[in-house]
Amino acid sequence: MFTRLLTLFLLIGLSLPLAAEVEPSRFFARYDVEVDGIKFGEMERTLRLTADNRYQLETRLYTTGWVSLFKKDRFLERSVWSLDAGRPRPYSYLYTHTGGDKELVERLDFDWEAMQVTSLRDGKKSTVAAVPGLLDKLVYQFVLRRDLQQGATGELVYQVADRGDIRDYRFRVEGEETLDTPMGPLRTLRVRRLSSDKERKTTIWTAVERDHLLVRIEQEDDGHSFASQLTSYKALP
Repeated sequence: MFTRLLTLFLLIGLSLPLAAEVEPSRFFARYDVEVDGIKFGEMERTLRLTADNRYQLETRLYTTGWVSLFKKDRFLERSVWSLDAGRPRPYSYLYTHTGGDKELVERLDFDWEAMQVTSLRDGKKSTVAAVPGLLDKLVYQFVLRRDLQQGATGELVYQVADRGDIRDYRFRVEGEETLDTPMGPLRTLRVRRLSSDKERKTTIWTAVERDHLLVRIEQEDDGHSFASQLTSYKALP
């Protein structure tokens, strides 16, 4: 249960601190992770510029405290991309999970000249035709946050390369809500991820007056609750 919930959370995180009209600012952010109200781990997210002027967004999630004594799960998610007319163009995506019963590795490589995406998961390789504007499972969050900054409402849909296929990631902007946080009350925008799984409910809150920085995520799935709360943030040079 713990591994599945952490995996779900890792794929929904949102914390790109940028204005829609400028290039993204580099940053480091940290979040506390809770399952059923108990702290189970921490998540760190970093955005930096690589030596070849591409952006690398990386998330690391790991167990901490007494939980780490018997579960040493480590998750890594990494996306490398550039901006093309203000829209991200992904080049590679990597997801790994170690410390569990079985090590998991998933990789996506984008070939824009050939207009195809190669997927490697569980040692199996597959190829799917790319479409213009196609995103990976991490960088789509850049576009989601930009759309929120520009005042998007209603339902938002993004085409994402996912496990050898192209899937629609759907969200619905539900409205504003004041949220009590460790930083005090914040005016937030509540957004829900839409899923065909009626048992799974994912809600995120972004700070309206802080360029829609992620404040909190909550998930309900299979009778368990899963939450993450921003604890610290700093800009990087």
